Amino acid sequence: MAASPSPRIRGRLNQRIRAIHLAASPLCVACAKRGRTRLAEQVDHIDPIDKGGIESRDPFLNRQALCVECHKEKTVRDFGHRPTIGVDGWPVDPQDRSRGRGG
Repeated sequence: MAASPSPRIRGRLNQRIRAIHLAASPLCVACAKRGRTRLAEQVDHIDPIDKGGIESRDPFLNRQALCVECHKEKTVRDFGHRPTIGVDGWPVDPQDRSRGRGG
C-alpha cells in the first residue's frame, strides 16, 4: 500500500517559496547539466508529490529550478507518458492552439 502524498503548499506561502528558490537558483539545472544556460521559470519537485515526494516549507528541500521546456520533459518522464509527436517530428504542446490541437 502506497503512502498518501503529503499535502501541497498553496497560495502565498507557495509563491514565497517559489520566489526564494528562483532568486537563489535563477538558472535551469537541467539545462546546466547539458552545457546550456537558460533562465529558470518554474520550481519543480524532484520527487513528485503524487509519487511519494515530500512537500516542505524549506524552499530547497525536494525542489529544483527548471525552464518551462525542461519541466515539461521531466513531468512526461515522471509519470510515464510519451510526448505526442507532430507530423514535423517535434513534440506537440497540448496548449498550442495554432497546431489545431487542444480544446
